[in-house]
Amino acid sequence: MNKLEQLKYYQEILRKDEPVNTFNPWAFIFNSFYYFWKDLGLLLFAAYAFATPLLFVSMLLVKIPPQAALITAVLVVRTTAGLRADTDIRNHIKKFVAKYKDFKFEKEEPVVYFSVSPLRLFLASLLSFGVYDIYWAYKNWDAVRNYKKDTSIYPIFRSWFFGIFFIYPLFSQIKQSCASTKPVGSLFGFCSIVYTILYMINIILTRLSDKTIDEELSMGLFLIWMAVTVLSALFLLPIQKAVNEHNHKLNPDHRPLNFFYPGELAVIIIPLVVFTLFALNGYEGN
Repeated sequence: MNKLEQLKYYQEILRKDEPVNTFNPWAFIFNSFYYFWKDLGLLLFAAYAFATPLLFVSMLLVKIPPQAALITAVLVVRTTAGLRADTDIRNHIKKFVAKYKDFKFEKEEPVVYFSVSPLRLFLASLLSFGVYDIYWAYKNWDAVRNYKKDTSIYPIFRSWFFGIFFIYPLFSQIKQSCASTKPVGSLFGFCSIVYTILYMINIILTRLSDKTIDEELSMGLFLIWMAVTVLSALFLLPIQKAVNEHNHKLNPDHRPLNFFYPGELAVIIIPLVVFTLFALNGYEGN
């Protein structure tokens, strides 16, 4: 959604003048991440992110038992977020409308996304054990930011740090752009959903593997993780194919990159070297 569309959407919300809910359960569950998801600014995100540890430390200083201090800090901050979220969202909408209601919007340039061959994307994803996927998301969010001139988009946060919350919105953004140059089939949407699910499974498997000390179970989780990584790379290919066709429609002379950025090489080589070293250490240990 560009700024003009966002302005119209926000104006429609204000026209409806719907009452603000007294409690937002999503803000209670996700706390600062909910604020980040709603693009309410880094200040509010940081405030809720650091409020819990600060309150926890403060209670420890007054001799409250650690367990009680932790539970209290978490509940207080999350309850505050739940009670404040809808009001903060409404205030954000009002500020946005006040800022842009008389703004003269220029015609937006169509987004040219990160263009690589599907084979290159697949091999890079496998060799980096999925790390290249994060780099791919970063480059595409960077393209959205640059072409839309939307400084509220922080590609590094939407890919490297909080990619799980923004990978599907990225697919939605790409689909919207691709649909403007060529009809997008149902395969694109299917791959977007499956990839997002695999993305979440990948994170869960990584956390479980870190906490597992049983060697057989750890090896089983590793094999599942590898299978998920391969499937993720495969389901990303139709999306990249649509991106390349979109870019080619915008500029018939456009071709996928035939060289490697330094950042690409880093996200491929570093994970490969780290994994090789771990594998060698494990082999020597046996």
